[in-house]
Amino acid sequence: MISAFQKACPSLAGLFSSKGNTSPTEKKQPEPKQAASAAKPEPEPAAAPAWGPGASTAAERAELEAQRALNHFFEVAAERVSEIRKLFAQVSGVPAGEAQKAILGKLCCQVRVLWGLCDKPALHTVGKITKALERLLKQISEQPSCLTPSTLRTTASSIVLLETLCKPGLQPDLASNPPPRFLTIDDDPVCRLAVSSALEQAFSTPDHAEHGEGALALVEKQPYDLIFLDVEMPGMNGFEVCAEIHRTTLNPTTPVVFVTIHSDFDSRAKASEASGCDLIAKPFLSSELALKALTILIRRRLQSQPAQTPVSTSAKR
Repeated sequence: MISAFQKACPSLAGLFSSKGNTSPTEKKQPEPKQAASAAKPEPEPAAAPAWGPGASTAAERAELEAQRALNHFFEVAAERVSEIRKLFAQVSGVPAGEAQKAILGKLCCQVRVLWGLCDKPALHTVGKITKALERLLKQISEQPSCLTPSTLRTTASSIVLLETLCKPGLQPDLASNPPPRFLTIDDDPVCRLAVSSALEQAFSTPDHAEHGEGALALVEKQPYDLIFLDVEMPGMNGFEVCAEIHRTTLNPTTPVVFVTIHSDFDSRAKASEASGCDLIAKPFLSSELALKALTILIRRRLQSQPAQTPVSTSAKR
């Protein structure tokens, strides 16, 4: 017999009848598909992408902190360099003895403190020249006889350069990018080795030439950042070689430092006439030659590259 409900709603009646005669008091078991869905664990939230807003904010904060640290260094460095200048001015005004040795010790200590502050990549060049200066001053303070007009000039020149370097806006890797190239010219193999060892304190191994002809062959093929040149050599002397170097296409303005046993006024005048930029007397201190190379190299690169505008921390806020 068909009930009135079945006649009125045949589709719904069929749905109910398909489930069987389930008692209302019986608990309905979930269908298999529904059970699997309920047992499936909730997916873990995806990690924030490295390029997302959170990472960007962290990067900006790190950059801001780095800039603040640099600004602090420049403030402290200005005071340190000023003190270094004062102490250096006292060195030449005090007779050789314990008083001068004490001033040299204080000067070396101040430079060492400044060097210790140059532990950031942005201060690579400052750290490089400060370390070389500290090495020379330490040697002079331990052996006051090494305090000569030559070492005084080299030290003074590097301190003046430090004042320029301890300011924001300069290229951080000025002393190493591009990698510098040096040439040493000397007929004495011992002297060539001494110059090479001195330069290797701060740079890679330089090129070598035993005489003027060999040197000219090199400078015709390769530009150099700095050349160390002996004066007394067989064939062409150093003054003649220097003049010929500056007639080449690749090295017309390359600085030349004469390394010679002659350091009198006449020799310096001839060196200047031959367009040499400086003179170091033999025997020389390896620390002095390394510092002089750094000072000349960095100053020359500063002159050829415009300074960048420093970034203020207030502008980033």
